[in-house]
Amino acid sequence: MSNKFSATMFDKLKESMANQRSSGNFKDILKTAIGNNYVVRLIPNVDDISKTIYHYYSHGWQSLATGQFVSCVCPGTYGDRCPICEERVRLYRGDDEDKVNAKLLGRKEQWLTNVYVVKDPINSENNGVIKVIRYGKQLDKIIHDATQGVDKDEFGSRIFDLTDEGCNLRIAVEKNDGGYPTYVSSKFLRESKIDGLNTAKLDKLYESLFELEHIFESKSGNEVKDLLDTHFFCEVTVKVTSNTAGTHVNSSGDVKTLSNESTESKSINKTVETEQCSDSSIDNSLEDKEVQDKLDDLMKDL
Repeated sequence: MSNKFSATMFDKLKESMANQRSSGNFKDILKTAIGNNYVVRLIPNVDDISKTIYHYYSHGWQSLATGQFVSCVCPGTYGDRCPICEERVRLYRGDDEDKVNAKLLGRKEQWLTNVYVVKDPINSENNGVIKVIRYGKQLDKIIHDATQGVDKDEFGSRIFDLTDEGCNLRIAVEKNDGGYPTYVSSKFLRESKIDGLNTAKLDKLYESLFELEHIFESKSGNEVKDLLDTHFFCEVTVKVTSNTAGTHVNSSGDVKTLSNESTESKSINKTVETEQCSDSSIDNSLEDKEVQDKLDDLMKDL
């Protein structure tokens, strides 16, 4: 069986992982459930080893406008300024109420990597296919220890080896005292063969990896600010689609006309424009009364 993953690539991968530590497509992500063990083999990106693991930050909170959960990749991930991070800092420097509000704007450090699913105890159709695992600091520590830490002599490059000399990762999903999933019992196993993985399939796997940096949509600073304004400050833009360019409704309920190109039309249609993030959205084709109802709903939590 061929093995395109070399020792030189492993050295470059360790360097990439070290740099990451210092510095939306959900259907492709392996879903895990408390009380189950999942067995996977990490797959290196042999074409660009630095893209084997994608390190990023994300924001997420319960929308004060819609009540739904909204999230986005933090622009700080790729070196841009982040309006949400700036707002969190501003709030933390404020009074006690501001500090409470700052906690609403969650921020997580996470990682993505391609894996070959050896065993999914719940969804057997995932077995033998490539999935993406999204993980946090608990699994990151286990992977780091296996490659560069206390377990590097035992595992090292073998955690990325798809041949008989490679080692699987057993992801143990348990419940902590707060009722949330914990992964601290996860571990790499002794070297083992992956049944059904021959040379032809191995070469195809390397060519079928997900582009991790495109799993989630990257938003610009202005787009993230719009998300913050809509779902945290509860500001919306009301756009008049017939002869009137638009009005702006702020968090105080004031309506400001942005421009008015013509007054000939007696009838105007209004649409509420809101930023979409992950699974959250608002219907953008509402009648006049529905617009007012939506605005009332947006203001109720202020």
